[in-house]
Amino acid sequence: MLLTLLILSVAMVAPAAAQSNEGFGVGSGHGAEVGINLPVLEQVRADVAAGVYDRACSAEEHDPTKWHSLVNVEARCHYDHHHGDDPHYVNDIFGQPGAWFQSSGQSISYPWQTFPAQDRFESNAAYLGTGKMENEAKHEGYQWVVRRDQPCNTDSGQYCVKDFRVQFHGMMVGMGAATRWHSMSAEVRVCRNVNDASSCGIIRTGGWMDHGRLFTVDAAAVGNRALCAFDAQNTGQFRQVSLPVDNQYYPFQSNSNPLDEERCHPILTPQMIANGPRTGSFGDGPKAEWWVHGASDFRFQLSVGDPLGNVYETAPGSGQLQNDLFCNAEDPTCMWTQSIVTMRLQYLVPIANYWVQGHTNGTNVTLGLEDGRYINRFGGINENCSAPGLDCIPIEYNNLQTNVAPGAGQAGFSHTPCENCEKVNHNVSPSDEQWITWFYKKFQGYTPPVEPPAQPDDPEGPAIFFAVNSGDASQMSVNLRLIDVANVYGVQAECQVNPTVLQGAGLTTDGAFTEANSFILDDGFQADGSWRVAATHLKPNPAISGDALAFTLNYTVAQTGDGELACSALAVDENGKQIELEVVNGSAIILPPSNQEPTDPIEEPPVIVETGSINGLVAYQNRPDNSGIIVKLLGIGDSTLSEVTTAADGSYSFPDLPTGQYRVQLMAPQHIDAIKDITIESADAIVQLEDLLRAGDVDDSGLIDMVDVTLVGANFGLEAIEEIGNVDLNDDGTINVSDLSLVGGNLDLAAPATSNP
Repeated sequence: MLLTLLILSVAMVAPAAAQSNEGFGVGSGHGAEVGINLPVLEQVRADVAAGVYDRACSAEEHDPTKWHSLVNVEARCHYDHHHGDDPHYVNDIFGQPGAWFQSSGQSISYPWQTFPAQDRFESNAAYLGTGKMENEAKHEGYQWVVRRDQPCNTDSGQYCVKDFRVQFHGMMVGMGAATRWHSMSAEVRVCRNVNDASSCGIIRTGGWMDHGRLFTVDAAAVGNRALCAFDAQNTGQFRQVSLPVDNQYYPFQSNSNPLDEERCHPILTPQMIANGPRTGSFGDGPKAEWWVHGASDFRFQLSVGDPLGNVYETAPGSGQLQNDLFCNAEDPTCMWTQSIVTMRLQYLVPIANYWVQGHTNGTNVTLGLEDGRYINRFGGINENCSAPGLDCIPIEYNNLQTNVAPGAGQAGFSHTPCENCEKVNHNVSPSDEQWITWFYKKFQGYTPPVEPPAQPDDPEGPAIFFAVNSGDASQMSVNLRLIDVANVYGVQAECQVNPTVLQGAGLTTDGAFTEANSFILDDGFQADGSWRVAATHLKPNPAISGDALAFTLNYTVAQTGDGELACSALAVDENGKQIELEVVNGSAIILPPSNQEPTDPIEEPPVIVETGSINGLVAYQNRPDNSGIIVKLLGIGDSTLSEVTTAADGSYSFPDLPTGQYRVQLMAPQHIDAIKDITIESADAIVQLEDLLRAGDVDDSGLIDMVDVTLVGANFGLEAIEEIGNVDLNDDGTINVSDLSLVGGNLDLAAPATSNP
């Protein structure tokens, strides 16, 4: 029988699920400045103190598209970063995170994340998967601020923000302060009367957000309690730092108030740093503030009680910033970790006729997601969108009652946060250790000490045992060992690695299988990181019984990165019959993940996206009717943008697609998926495709192998009744040689790799 798929993990733990898709769950009544299920968080703190989460999470236990706290509750391990408040806390109001941009369950990042664009017209197509996208290079900077049941303190007691969840990107240190443009998404419930749910409506928007000028406030002024906002401005304590990004995208408005869009980083005194941040009303005030102007005129004031460090120029007037962290990497008591964050939606959350035109009825605005209105990353309406993307951000202004210019679709809703309410500190590190270390790794090249875990003990057998030997920082090897076996005549193994991290360095055959006694088939290390080796003894050499080393795969470490290794194996006797053996995995720590930072994006005026089309024909390998084949259009991270099924002639079409790169995935039961990479290069371009789906994957495993051959053989000559219809590959009603030939002719074909099942 086929042996179990082996997963070897560089962190030497069995892979486990990342944070639950429901986070810490919906909650309420925990306080006006609370955005997470507080009883669950407090239980986590208690469990941390009891040592439940002492183990560091492996790469396999981290999903960069999902929110998590500092710990993974299911896997019982801790991360080196967190993402602030829990967006699931208000799922009862807004639904699943990501659902509004057609990626339900995606709770970190979005299709409009930033990247180092070189001009205003550049798409992100050339940057996807290169490590330069915002969520690849600066993932740790994504945080949520979530609030519910906010007070309404307007003079009339009406037109207020009641609940919201806003995801922003930012790093409160020199690198983050040097960047004028980050990204955000926002979902807000606003009400004419916060006590009358029928008067409440939903606003959804997103895009790139302008942080304007960078200001610092010198230490003397800070010592006198003049921090950010109007105190420093009115007393002349603001000092602007001119940066290269000041001239990117839009020029600053000379007559604008600096606090419309600004990053303010006071220079904290040594005594203030030693005292540590304070929650509540932030003690002496927020230690860093970003006043943000986002797409569709959405603004907010971000206040951080524990920024990572002071912001200094490398030299006066240089325009270059340094990362001056408040703590050192080995300080277990560090309290400056960007974990105490709150937000005010300023000045008013607006509705303007530009975005809702055509969707007003008297004093009501009813622009829903189903109406299909999109904006580009900077807020301009884009009429050429059919699915969410970089410049196709869906917006919603639904069931809103106007108050500024009734009938013209204009309104404003006030937000009044609780200034003196206790703020949540999301740093749940134990008292004797600091788990939040991502910024040391990113800005100082720090690598936390890691104790290499012991290799698993030899199994009792019979088994195939993959033993991983780390060697030194430049090499590693994988030994395929046979433990307490009987009558093994041949062995096959296939391993997959990340080829940018590991490169094959040759096969060693000095064990049970040698050039003298065996026939050895070595495919060699492939460009995609795969490596398959098969070996069988030759007569009159006997079969293997007992313990033996089969062969060794040798690798060199090409660069720092994810060292995940995944292998599968099978063994046969001298008659070619597969032998049932347990597969036991070994693992090793190779190198820590790499930390590459992109350059800051150059943002310029918005652009209307040009569109083209993809038209295709696809056929089953041997069927008269080609209808029902599933065709998926994939975008960022292989996310599904659209899905259709073919007509009887196998035709399908995806019209009105913005220029850029796509993937087309073709799928049908008992057939191997096909993947096509497509580029729409110009307006009105039409890409024509023709494809053939190969048949034979009877068990839909993604691989045509001997299991499929056996299934056809076992049902050979039978009529294709419903129970065994999947074996009738050509759909002619009988399992016969046609079906057998399809499997045999396509043996060893495998589905291409994609993150979209």
